[in-house]
Amino acid sequence: MPPWESAQKRRKKEIMSDRLLDKVVLITGAARGQGAAEARLFAENGARLVISDVQEDALGELGDELRGKGHEVAECVLDVASPAAWSTAVQRAETQYGRLDVLVNNAGILTMAGVEDTDLDTWDRIVAVNQTGTWLGMKAAVPALRRAQHFAWIPVYHRVFDEVGNFLRPQRSGEGL
Repeated sequence: MPPWESAQKRRKKEIMSDRLLDKVVLITGAARGQGAAEARLFAENGARLVISDVQEDALGELGDELRGKGHEVAECVLDVASPAAWSTAVQRAETQYGRLDVLVNNAGILTMAGVEDTDLDTWDRIVAVNQTGTWLGMKAAVPALRRAQHFAWIPVYHRVFDEVGNFLRPQRSGEGL
């Protein structure tokens, strides 16, 4: 570690590494963005990964990148809105590594459209992925996590409709009156 880092920062890195070393982690939405960053961080800290996403090509590229650096990585195409796909993903972790220690529920959809410009099909897909998908993940993973006896799950919350929040703020809610 560089000499300019404080002892506290060095200790924090050591603790993080120890906590993830040899843990089996399933990360959803791992093909890009925050999920890919989480996969890289967890892998660098010794976790064994099952990375998942609906974007198969990008997922494969990340898997190749991480394996090229010597990390243990399995890939699983996963639509988080599908209960059957969740069963497959959890089974993949247990088959590949013998257990599942951590679930990172990262997959999510964000639309930049406002409420008036969002159709019902889009809204239903957002709810299916961001809310139902998170719940399905916990439902599918909890039995495996309990079997591992030392588990955690990390829900990652997404900002879905900034416009809804802005509209509901007091200074905006009176604009249409």
